[in-house]
Amino acid sequence: MSETDPLTEARKLIDIIDDKMLDLLVQRSRLSVVAARAKAAASADTAIDLDKDKPAIDQVREDEILTRICERASEASLDLCTTEDIFRAVLAFSRAHQK
Repeated sequence: MSETDPLTEARKLIDIIDDKMLDLLVQRSRLSVVAARAKAAASADTAIDLDKDKPAIDQVREDEILTRICERASEASLDLCTTEDIFRAVLAFSRAHQK
């Protein structure tokens, strides 16, 4: 197998992308904690009672994210169902880190 084998090169690039995706998930999980703290502070100011053991879910915000992502996926000719499933999993991942 040569060094310029297309399969080997593609796999190397995929590995790099996977590493970047993981780095982005780490960043997103940290920011979701910041967002959760901001929601908790806002709820304290407005006397909304949030369950401390559950993340505060902003369904409107999640719907906005999914709409934006699906529009971009459509423009890129990606499968919408699969893309939406991936981002629903990312949102669930972020909520899990807000606890």
